[in-house]
Amino acid sequence: ADYSKVNTAKANAEAALASSEAQYYTQASKDAVTAAINAVVYNLKSSEQARVDGFATAINNAVAALAYKPIDTTGYTAAKATIPSDLSVYTDASVKAVNDAVSAIDTFLAGNVNIKNQAELDALVATLTDAISKLAYKAADYTAVNAAVERANALNADNYVDFSAVTAAIGAVDYTKTIDKQAEVDAMAQAIEDAIDALEPKKADYTALNALVAGDYAAALAEKDLYSNFADVESAYNAIDWNLNVFQQATVNGYVASLAAAIEALEYKSADYTALNAKINEFKALNAADYTNYGAAYLKVNEVSTWLNSNGSLNIKEQSLVDEQTAKVQAAIDSLIPVATAYFGANADSTCVIDGSYIYGLKTRLTASTLKNTYLDYENVELTIENPNGGRYLGTGSTVTVEYPDGKTEVYTIVIFGDLDGDGNITADDSIVLKSYINGTLQSDFTAAQKKASNLDGSRRIDGDDFLTLSRAVAGSLDLNQVDPSES
Repeated sequence: ADYSKVNTAKANAEAALASSEAQYYTQASKDAVTAAINAVVYNLKSSEQARVDGFATAINNAVAALAYKPIDTTGYTAAKATIPSDLSVYTDASVKAVNDAVSAIDTFLAGNVNIKNQAELDALVATLTDAISKLAYKAADYTAVNAAVERANALNADNYVDFSAVTAAIGAVDYTKTIDKQAEVDAMAQAIEDAIDALEPKKADYTALNALVAGDYAAALAEKDLYSNFADVESAYNAIDWNLNVFQQATVNGYVASLAAAIEALEYKSADYTALNAKINEFKALNAADYTNYGAAYLKVNEVSTWLNSNGSLNIKEQSLVDEQTAKVQAAIDSLIPVATAYFGANADSTCVIDGSYIYGLKTRLTASTLKNTYLDYENVELTIENPNGGRYLGTGSTVTVEYPDGKTEVYTIVIFGDLDGDGNITADDSIVLKSYINGTLQSDFTAAQKKASNLDGSRRIDGDDFLTLSRAVAGSLDLNQVDPSES
């Protein structure tokens, strides 16, 4: 058989495998060429020419099927893996460079490329790697820092006890931080805010208020009892909060205004006219006829009344003027000389009883001086005391004649219960007299005074019961009650 075609195909195939391009072919396609060459069967008969030509065709087809190796994207894949997942933290320009590099590679790979284009791909990957290495962080967000600084700048350092912490916090701000250091920037903002929040305001200025309290308020307080409305001042003072700060200065100024206004509005109490009016009324109640110099006193009191009509609205600071007028009225009253009055009665501090024309409640063995000094109360009358018994002591039947300046006279008879013989004592002689009266032997000679002195049991008659009571008194076993002998 004719092997010329086979030899030509084989020569071409071997030349292809030996060429510089062979390095770029896939091993499988090269192996296919070698297999086609090795499949040739030589020394076949001419009758098998078709088979021999088939060997040539197979070799030519294998050579035609030689395939370039695919391009190596390993480097690209590795480079892409290093691209940060969050590109939002990088500057727009640096992110664009990365994205542009990736887009260029993707476009390149979408074309008809193979291993012969590897150098081009590697250059593009190098560009991508460089862009990734040059990714630049955005600047950190200083919005919170700027807001804190603005808040601090709006403050007046002079209003605070110590502003240095705020100043230090602001001075510590580093404006070069990138977004990956945002936490540090936020901490700077918080430090400023914390320093501001910790500021201690200075105390409000109480100078004017202290001066007012030490001055006008203290003066008013010293005279507080003289004012009718000092409660308003106390209310204004008690409303003061002494711990306000400089930002509450308006409130402190309000305290000054309120306290000053309350002090300014103070009104003195009215003078007390009670005593003066009472003395004038006391004078008016007097009976002019009872005093020898009422007219002169009236003129003095009338002067005071005239003064009162013109000065009835004085305040308590002028109380002394009112008191002077009160003293004048009192002096007028004290100057009155009473018209002598005459009276006669029982001494209220004694047991004496004056009942009708009788005087009793007296002790036995009574002298005239004791009667006058102890048992009687009288003025401007003349007393005549008579003892018909003639003894030392006044007894039942003794009389007291009262003569008044106008000539009127009154006669009172003394009664000593149990004393029937008028000697001022209670003795057995009195029992004899009473027994004689009861027996009827002294009926005509028994006086009304003796009858009253004999009625010892409080009954309407004089009988044996009275005699028994008298006998006990004489015996000393009974002390007769001279106010009411029935209570003995």
